[in-house]
Order: sequence, then structure tokens, then C-alpha cells
Amino acid sequence: MKRVAKELHAGRARVQAHPFFRWLAADAVPLERRFVFSPVMIDFIMGFADLNKWFLYYSEPQNDLERAINQHTEEDRTHSRLFYENWYTLALGELASWPAGKMLWWLFHSRDSGIVRSFGMELLALSTQYPDPLVRFPMMEAIEICGDVFFGHTAPVAAALSREDGAAHDYFGKYHRDRETGHLHADESILWKSRLRPDQVADAQLVVDRVYTAFCAVLDRLLDYVSRASNYNALLLDLEEEFLDALAPPPALDRSAQPLSQRLVTPDPTQARVWQHLQSRLARLDQHPFLAWLEEHTDVTPRDKLRGFLALWGVDIAGYKDFNELVLSYPRPRNGFERTINRWTQNLARHGALYLRDWHALEMDRVVRWDAGETIAFYFLSRETEVHRHNMARVKRHAFRHSEPLLRFWLMKALESSGEPLFRRTAPLAEAVEGKYGVRLDYWGDRHQVSHAPGAATSTEIDELFLTQSMTLAQGDAACEIIDTVFDNIAEQFQLSLDVASRQVFVRESSSLPPPRISAMIPAARDEREIERKVG
Repeated sequence: MKRVAKELHAGRARVQAHPFFRWLAADAVPLERRFVFSPVMIDFIMGFADLNKWFLYYSEPQNDLERAINQHTEEDRTHSRLFYENWYTLALGELASWPAGKMLWWLFHSRDSGIVRSFGMELLALSTQYPDPLVRFPMMEAIEICGDVFFGHTAPVAAALSREDGAAHDYFGKYHRDRETGHLHADESILWKSRLRPDQVADAQLVVDRVYTAFCAVLDRLLDYVSRASNYNALLLDLEEEFLDALAPPPALDRSAQPLSQRLVTPDPTQARVWQHLQSRLARLDQHPFLAWLEEHTDVTPRDKLRGFLALWGVDIAGYKDFNELVLSYPRPRNGFERTINRWTQNLARHGALYLRDWHALEMDRVVRWDAGETIAFYFLSRETEVHRHNMARVKRHAFRHSEPLLRFWLMKALESSGEPLFRRTAPLAEAVEGKYGVRLDYWGDRHQVSHAPGAATSTEIDELFLTQSMTLAQGDAACEIIDTVFDNIAEQFQLSLDVASRQVFVRESSSLPPPRISAMIPAARDEREIERKVG
């Protein structure tokens, strides 16, 4: 551990020396503009609770080492709520009033938040791939040190700003700083006294370096952003241009074109049971009451049926871009199987933009009427989206654990197949809305292929490559487990969608009453232990 401690100490000096902190302390920067970078950090800050709950936490701790780590995660998972409270006291100008659709783009698709989203995925991957507590502990220490340095610089600024504007800047200030000590919120002695094998030392040094490297890349982006934000109006114009480019429609539809025929591929005998398991789960999902409601319920218009549930799926669908690009794709593909997976992920990553376009075509901003802060709260703190975020965590763990292309194929196959029963029901609804309102709904109309690159491989071609491969018994077991996770997830999300859609929770534009504020649904962040007990 002494060798690892030297790496941690060197990393602290590396972070401390970053020029971003010189900018933060510069007298030339107006005090009220020092936290202008906050929107760039949203994904990591608000996703920190999920990292602690579903990746760093040991669901069945086997020893005192794992129990000590769990104790720390129970404290750290509550800090995201502090940022939400602090959000409304920051001088962020026009960006703070962005509506939900624009915030969804910012959170999951914008270039400025991309490096921060990548940092978050890196931590999820490391925590999954290195479950050994004697490796996870140094990784968490590196994260804590990054936080200790960061908040050590923000706390004096927050205190000065509080004296000026009278607001409590708890996330960036002393309140949070006192909880970011650079160490775990547990007795670390048992961990520091442990003796590491040579392979554990190597792994610990690797994960520590990756944490520091990724965090310094985040600081690079923050420095770039604040430099551009010195001309805030010009920055907003640039962001508006990027946003509008993301919403640009794909090529015009050729409604006379015949759909591509899909041939049924006979799986290799070693994959037959996996294929049969997928078909069994599909048949069961096809009978879900939510799908029947979409088809049969006549008291709700087609547009309001879609509006009734689609906001719930923002994390899954808008976030599908990063899942494909940062998790499923291979950074350095070594063979044709990995290259095929990469080409597939490139096309799937484009689907999220179709969802954002459909959001605007359905006028969801006018329906939900959330500002930027409420959008953050809904997607990262509300009970309604807890189900979706937890289920995405389960899927990501499978992806991080199984890097071989055949199992990646089955994960992607299960995910894409699980959507088929839903899109068969939403396509007629989308066509009805298009005909009545003169809009275009490619995502819910099940026309995802319009966003694909020219010459993209068809699903039949992908199936022919992977389903004809032989599979070991262990791979078959893993593939069936993946299928069950995906279909259990989707069934749970269908049930939640049925609940909110049948009650038309989100569709309030015809009501004379304003929609309830999301802020009223989120507990105060002062007593963190009590919050964790209440919210769970």
C-alpha cells in the first residue's frame, strides 16, 4: 500500500497544478461568474449517486474491507442533491432557463459535456472490472483526492460569493468541502494495513492513473469552456447552433420504398437454446398490459398516448448514444467481429437524436413545462426515473464484464429485440399524429434506419455473422442471463409507463392548473442521512 500511496500523492500534485484552478482564483474573473462551468459537470455530479449505489457498493459484502467501502458509499451517494439545491443560486444566465428538451440534448449529446460523460463511464468500467476491494479502495481514494483538491479551491470562492449574494452555496462551499476530506468516510486503517500482491499493486496503480488522467481531461474541458464563456453571448450562440444541428431532420422519407426483407438466420446448434430463450422472453413481453393499452385504449388520443410516457425514457434513449460509443464499441478493434460491433454501435448511437426530434415534434416542452433545474432533478433524483437508471446500471455491468464480441452481440440483440413489441404499437400512433399535425416522428414511427450511415449492415447480415458461430456452455449461460436482465428491465419499465401514461401524469396542457414543480418532489439536502433514509 505504501507504493500505491506514492501514486496517490503524485496524482494529487498533478491535479493541484492544473491551470483551471488559477482561473478559478483569478481576481480578473467576476465573482458571480466563477461557477459558470457548472453545467458542464452535471452528468458526473448527478450520476455520482448511481456510481456509489450500483457500482462501488458491494451488495453482499464478504469481509471488513468491503464493509468499510460500503460505509463510504452510503455517505457519498447523497451529495448529488446538494448540487440541485445549489443550481438555483448560480448565475448561469439564459442556460438556466433552458427547457427540458434542450437540457436532454445538453446532458447526453453536447460536445462540452462529452468528456465529463466519458469520465463517468470510465469510473463505472473500473469499478466493474476491478471488484477486488484492495484495488477498488485506491481507485476511490483517487476520486476522493480529486474532490478534495477541487472543493478546496471552490470553497473559498463559494464563501466569498455567499457574502456577496447572501445565498448558501453548499455544493461548492464549506458544507460539501467538509465531506470531501480526500479519504473514505470510514475507518481506512484495515485497508491501509493490507499487504498487496504484485498483481494487486499493478492493478491499483493502473486504476489510480486512469482516474487522475480522466479527471485532468475534465479540467482541460472546463478551462476551455470558461475561456469561451468570457464572451457568454457568443458561447450561447455556438451552443444554439450545435443544438439546432443535432435537431436537423434526416433525409426526406421515401414512403414508396419497400422495407428491407429480413431473412431468418438459423443459429448454430450451440446457440439454439439462447435463441429459443430470447423468443420465449419476447413472446411473454408481447403480452404486457402496457402494449395492450397503447393498442386498445380509446379515451386517450394517439398524441397523448405517446406524450404520456416518453419523458420517462429520456435516460435510456437519449443516453443510448454514450452507451454505444463509450461502452459497447471497441476503442481498438482487433478483428472483423469487433469491427462489425463498432459499425452497429455507430448506427445505434444515432437513434437518440431521433428521440430528441420527436420530443420537439410532440411539443413536450410545452407539456411538461420544466426548466433546466427541474429537468436535472427529474432525470437524476426523482423516484420516477430511479427504475430506468438502475436498470441501465444492470445493463452496463453486463457490458463491462463481457468484452468478447459474441456476448456483446447478444447484449445488443436483446436490447434491440426488446424494443420491437413497443415500436409495433407506437408506429401506428406516430403515423396518426403525423397525419393530423403535419409533423415527423421517426423514432416512435420505428424508422430508426433513416439515421443510419449509407451502406450500413442490415440486422440479417449481423445475425449471419454472429449466430453461425459456435458458443461454449458458459457463454450460453451468460447470454441467457443477459437476456433475462434486459427483458426483466423492460417489463418493469413498461409497468411504470402504463402507470404514468394511463393516469396522464405528464399531459397537463389542457389543465388550468400549472404542473407541480419537480422541486417539490425532491427532499432538502441538509440532513443527508435523513434524506437517504427517506429516499432510499
